[in-house]
Amino acid sequence: MVFRDSVPQSAWMDDVTSRARSTTRRMASAKAGGTTKRSSPSRGSKKGQESEVSPARWAGVALVMAAIVGAIFLAMISPSDQGEPNQPSQPGAVAENPDPSPSAAPATIDVAIPVAQPLITNPGDRTSTPEIEIAVTVDVPDDTTVPRKHLELHVHNGSRITTVEKPKPGTTVTVEGVRLAPGENTITAVLGSPAGPGPVSDPVVVILDETKTKVGITSPKTKTETYDDAIMVEFASEIGATVRVVNEANKFDDEVVIGPSGEHSLSVRLKFGKNRIVATSVDEAGQQQEDAINVTRVDARPTAKIKHPQTVRPPEDVRIVVDVTDDSGKPLPDAEVNFSLGGTGRTTDSDISITNDKGRAVWNTTVATSTSPATTIELGVIVYSPSGGKRTYDRTIDLK
Repeated sequence: MVFRDSVPQSAWMDDVTSRARSTTRRMASAKAGGTTKRSSPSRGSKKGQESEVSPARWAGVALVMAAIVGAIFLAMISPSDQGEPNQPSQPGAVAENPDPSPSAAPATIDVAIPVAQPLITNPGDRTSTPEIEIAVTVDVPDDTTVPRKHLELHVHNGSRITTVEKPKPGTTVTVEGVRLAPGENTITAVLGSPAGPGPVSDPVVVILDETKTKVGITSPKTKTETYDDAIMVEFASEIGATVRVVNEANKFDDEVVIGPSGEHSLSVRLKFGKNRIVATSVDEAGQQQEDAINVTRVDARPTAKIKHPQTVRPPEDVRIVVDVTDDSGKPLPDAEVNFSLGGTGRTTDSDISITNDKGRAVWNTTVATSTSPATTIELGVIVYSPSGGKRTYDRTIDLK
């Protein structure tokens, strides 16, 4: 038992006994001195003997007084009065937590080691990514050997460990914030308990690729002009990258995967006017890069004005004149003009002529007599510009 002043009971009792003996000795000494002063009893010896108190009696009195004082003191320092939390409140009671020793060992938890192996389902093996931190999806097995409150899921990337506490067995858990180092990273998952780790999952390799892929349109050059309705676009990029080619002018959209040569090409449709063609490359790590060119499709279709007789009386010589201009209205030299003249029951005549510097082509021919009952003949004119544009005209001439 510990007392209020922290003095052990045995030491305190020794002190009380010592003081009681001291008091007894003083009292005995005082009595002995008083007896010596008397020369003889004033009255008979019997009366003198009755008035004297022996030292033994004084010692007994002192001991009784000391016992009474000690009992009072013990009652005053009783734990029931002081409310000491670690002392018994009734006689004979045992303290619940009697002044534990600092060297006492902590209690241990009796938990098994997990026996099931987790499975990493995402990302897959040899995945490339430009992200420094990724999320890892793990299938947590239904392992009943470890209570959930003691279960932990650890995702390892070398010395880096990301932990999820109390994962629910039999579910899929997404572990966020798994940090990658440049290059290859070997990711594993393992279930653990206070008793130790369980079986390690099959590893997956994740590649942190911080190098941006490159793409370049090698043909045609930007600001190219063409009369064609389509143009062949050639480009180069990283092997295995996906290149998407878009013409923003007419919503043309197509994509290809770059093969071992590192090059590819696509025929891109054009509309008249300006066309912005964009090639976007995305590599296996998700890195993206683009290149763009501007191509203008010029309206190469020529315009022709045709002069011909409205009525012909066979046999009769006729003269056909064609004046050709470009899309801006200027005379178009070197254009090819194809003539044809014929009809039902008639032989068709034809000729080809090239426009002069003034954009003119002339055809002189004869409309022969025929036994055909048809009252008209057909004149056809097809004009090709030097850039490949084409227009077709049809005219009807009456016969008399």
